[in-house]
Amino acid sequence: MALKRSYPKDQKEFNAKFFSEERCYDFLFDLRRRTQFRCPNANCSLPKFRVMERATQKSGWAKRFRVCTTCGFQESASTRTLFHRSRLGLKEWFKLFWLASYIQDGFDARLLQLDFSKKRGIMFGSFRTPFRVVTAIRRAMAATAQLNGHVHFGLVQLVNPHSHSRTRKKLVGILVDPARHMAEFSMLPDKSSDSMMRFLTHAATPKCVIHTSGWLGFECIGKVYRHVPETPYTNLADDPFALPPAIASAEAKLKEWLGSVGWHAVNARNLPGYLAEFTFRFNETRRGSTAGWRFIRLLRQALSVNLGTPSTGTDLDG
Repeated sequence: MALKRSYPKDQKEFNAKFFSEERCYDFLFDLRRRTQFRCPNANCSLPKFRVMERATQKSGWAKRFRVCTTCGFQESASTRTLFHRSRLGLKEWFKLFWLASYIQDGFDARLLQLDFSKKRGIMFGSFRTPFRVVTAIRRAMAATAQLNGHVHFGLVQLVNPHSHSRTRKKLVGILVDPARHMAEFSMLPDKSSDSMMRFLTHAATPKCVIHTSGWLGFECIGKVYRHVPETPYTNLADDPFALPPAIASAEAKLKEWLGSVGWHAVNARNLPGYLAEFTFRFNETRRGSTAGWRFIRLLRQALSVNLGTPSTGTDLDG
């Protein structure tokens, strides 16, 4: 069956398709089988693999593995991915990914702790566990492709209306591709050229044509990219927050979404994760994708991100 037709269309089809750990593993393996095989052994210059089946003592059913034909390295569907050595089973992970793809509002740890654990059969012993689960899923959401073509770049300042501390203001860089209806959002430490160029080189290809306002601080962009200051804003050389319409529209949607999930997200610890989640939702919603397609895309991105760290894998207690 073609992979583009294999994703679930609604909750009923999801429950019928992924009712067991074995079904989830087989689906994840078919997804990963189509990705490039990279053997960790440095001596394998041209790694090739074969598929092997064997029953493991823990699962009790036959699992498929990718085996390097040169050195014999075995790779399961979850090796070196977000799911590696997690105490949460794939069935539970799939439910969490489906929820993250299905809902439109913020996906936070409180939702898992209070609502998800009661209605969907996943019980968490402490608040720390759902927080780490949400952090892992947001890191998978952040694995997006670079923008290309004519893009617009601007700086916005997010202010937490419920905070009176000095750190309630956060600087966010926004890069928008109006033609493809895609965007990238990232928190920046300051308005320096190094901070802006670090974000741009990560989010945009070298062939991009970047449109900005006429602020003099954006002149550093011309050293790497083709820089085009927008005509209506060229006289605003001292205002870094003069926004072209594409940036202003993206800023309005970001503030509206942050208002729905809670302005507590506007701090140095939580904001990068919330921006990664909003970037994923903004891009997929603008494409008009369904919940099932977002679910598949999120799984693919989780397979491409190596999160084999204790905070997101080994010590996740179910």
